[in-house]
Amino acid sequence: MLYLVFEVGENRLALPAARVAEVLPSLRLESVPRAPVGMAGFFNYRGAFVPVIDLCQLISGKPAGKHLSTRIILIKFSDCNGISRLAGLLAEQVTNTVRKDPAAFSETGVTTGETPFLGPVATDGKGVIHLIIPEKLLLERAADMLAFLPEEVPA
Repeated sequence: MLYLVFEVGENRLALPAARVAEVLPSLRLESVPRAPVGMAGFFNYRGAFVPVIDLCQLISGKPAGKHLSTRIILIKFSDCNGISRLAGLLAEQVTNTVRKDPAAFSETGVTTGETPFLGPVATDGKGVIHLIIPEKLLLERAADMLAFLPEEVPA
C-alpha cells in the first residue's frame, strides 16, 4: 500500500495515499476568531469551505513553518453519519511516499490522551513512521472544528 509521508517537528507521520484527495501548496487561510488550538483556518475549495488543522500545532505545540515543503494535505473521511467530507491537514516536509505492507505497522503499547489519532508505527531506513488515523483526529480530537466542514465532498 502507498503512504504519503510528512513531518511534524522530529516526528515522521503517514497517511494512506488512498485517503488523500489532493496535496496543495500552503494557501492563505481565513482565520477563525477564538478558534481552538490547532485550527489554522479555512479556505474555499471548489465552492466548499474546508477547515485546516495544523498538525504541527497539535503535536509539537508550534505552528507549521512557512517552508516550500509545507503543504495542506486534503483528506477524505466519513463523519459519524457516514457522510463523505474533506478536511485539510497542514504539515511540513510533505514530499515523500513510501510503499509498505499494512501488516508492517504495529501498535507500540504507548498512548497519550492528547494524541489519540497517532496509530501504529512502522520503520524504514530513516526511522519510525507513525500512521495517522483521520477519523480519530477529526471526530475525537477536533470535533469542535467540524462545524466548518462541507456537507459533502465537492466533485
